Amino acid sequence: MIVKKLHISQQSSVEVEVDQLEDLLEDERSIRSKSYQKKAYIKFANKDVRTLEANFEKNNYPDLGEMKTMAGDFGVGLLKVENWYKHHRRSLAKRGQFDIKTKKHFDNLEVNYLMEVFQNYPKPTFEQIKIAYF
Repeated sequence: MIVKKLHISQQSSVEVEVDQLEDLLEDERSIRSKSYQKKAYIKFANKDVRTLEANFEKNNYPDLGEMKTMAGDFGVGLLKVENWYKHHRRSLAKRGQFDIKTKKHFDNLEVNYLMEVFQNYPKPTFEQIKIAYF
């Protein structure tokens, strides 16, 4: 019987048979390989893709409720539907068939106007904001 001394910390060590050590290492490898497994790739069915594309034609940026409904209908998670829309917009934009919405950047005139409105209405209602800006 071959015994190997393992140092756990500076104060303690354990003597383990080599066969046991190999078994422990094998168990550790098996646990690690299971924990690092990739998530299963979910591919939408053809009819689901047709439905997604039809909905995309109507609305490029669906709200959360619409996406939850579609996810439930297709039997997938909400994240899968969100990612489909994001990737579909991106792929169409690469082909020049879609303009991705960008965040609005205000110029100095608009910033000054908004600052003036907010000075007059420190806690504006939605109606006041709509009237002031739109």
